[in-house]
Amino acid sequence: MLRKSQPLEGGDVFEVPLSSGRCALGVIARPGAYGYALGYFYGPFVRPSELRIPPDELTPTAANYVSLFSDLELEERTWPIRGKIPEWNPLDWPVPEFGYVDRMSSSTAFARQYHDPTLGLLGDRRVSPDEARKMPEDGYPGGNALRIKLCDAFGIARPNVPAFDPNAFFSDWGYSPFDWDTATDWLADFTERPELDTLIQVFTSVEGMQGQYIDRELAEQALVAAEVTSALFGKPHSKVPREVTRWVKQQSEAPSPDLLMSARNAVSRVLKDSELRESWIKPEDLRKWEEETNGLLSRLG
Repeated sequence: MLRKSQPLEGGDVFEVPLSSGRCALGVIARPGAYGYALGYFYGPFVRPSELRIPPDELTPTAANYVSLFSDLELEERTWPIRGKIPEWNPLDWPVPEFGYVDRMSSSTAFARQYHDPTLGLLGDRRVSPDEARKMPEDGYPGGNALRIKLCDAFGIARPNVPAFDPNAFFSDWGYSPFDWDTATDWLADFTERPELDTLIQVFTSVEGMQGQYIDRELAEQALVAAEVTSALFGKPHSKVPREVTRWVKQQSEAPSPDLLMSARNAVSRVLKDSELRESWIKPEDLRKWEEETNGLLSRLG
């Protein structure tokens, strides 16, 4: 679903805080229309003395990193706009192909093309994993995830933040999948490149284990995928991160009822026969987890 307004402009130069008093500068090459933008990034710079670099020294060929990214921090002005590229011409800042290597099968890779200027996905073509790795990485990282990727690209220490919004989750162990490392790691990957097929893949994996014991990792993934599904159908958990809420709002078509059924079946399986269920040693903890998970089942209808 296209947004009704676009406060950002091509050629805007903005600051991304990194770690140890350093930052990156980004140039908006395309504001996009789906909640993410295309950026060319430079750095690292020491804040604030090196931020006096004239914008005309930020050229497309000099960029250290190119990425699609969530523009939420820019919309909320968490990342300040520092200037504008003079005589801005979008033709000088092309929308490249992005490489994607399947995490489930490292031999499967694609080059993905995005529409210019809306950044809607046009399609992909098969390439070798080596070819894909030479391209900018496909995905739509949120603010903190992008900061981590930039630090890795620049060879500096990562910021002391999770890949998600630090306020999105409780730090202590809890009874919902939003409190567990494996589940939130999966969710971090999902929000970088959210697709319904990713949810379906998790539920299909659970379905394929009929009569088999579900290990803890898959159980956690199934529950957090079910939480995303519940949010899609208008019944989100109170802890659902804003990246998921935003993606849900961007969906132009109602999801299939089959997705809801698959989510319910997966949650039921985890409740009845999984390593996650057996991990609760104290009866009180098991009872609270069952209440939490049955609440998810109720929201799934």
